[in-house]
Amino acid sequence: DLRIDTYHLPNSKKEEYLMDRSTAFNRNIARSLYGLHELLFNGRFVRFDDIDEHEVVKVTDSFPFARINCKKEAGGPKCNDSTLKKYIREDYDLLEEQILNLDADVFVCCARGIIMENLNHIFKNNFVQLSNYIWYNEVDKKLAIDTYHPGNMGSAKETYEDCIMIPCYEFLKKHQDFSPRR
Repeated sequence: DLRIDTYHLPNSKKEEYLMDRSTAFNRNIARSLYGLHELLFNGRFVRFDDIDEHEVVKVTDSFPFARINCKKEAGGPKCNDSTLKKYIREDYDLLEEQILNLDADVFVCCARGIIMENLNHIFKNNFVQLSNYIWYNEVDKKLAIDTYHPGNMGSAKETYEDCIMIPCYEFLKKHQDFSPRR
C-alpha cells in the first residue's frame, strides 16, 4: 500500500521529469492519474496521444494519491477473481479502515466489479451505477471509476479513453456540482 510513489526513471535527475517506462502497470497508473488530475482540477480532457510524459511525472510528484492493494500478500503477477475475493474477505476490516481513513473523493477501482462491490458496501450502498464505468455516491460526494487493472488493460489507449476519461468527462458534464478536494 502506498501513499506516495514515484514514476521517475530510475537514476535520472529529478528535475528532468523522465518517466519510468519499465512496466505497463506504472505507466498506466501515472497516465490515468495525470488525465484525471487535468480533467477534475483544470477542466482539460487530455487524449491518450496528447499525453506529455514529462507533465505526467510533474503531476504525479505534486498530486496527492494513494494506492491500496486488496491483495496484501506478495507474490505472483496475476490474481484471478476468486483469489482476489478471498483476499478481500480476509482483509476486509483493514481495507475498510484504509479507505475510510484516506477519505478520498475519487476512487479508481481496478478489478471490474469485485472491488466496486466492496467499496459500495463500505459506504453503506450509497453508490449508484450511472454508466458502465461510473458510480456516484451523492450522499458522500464520492466518484468511483470501475475499470481494469493497470497491468492488464489490453489496449492502454482504449482503456484510458473509453473506460476512464470519457466516462468521467460525461459524468462531470451532468454533475457540475461535483468538486473533489485538492
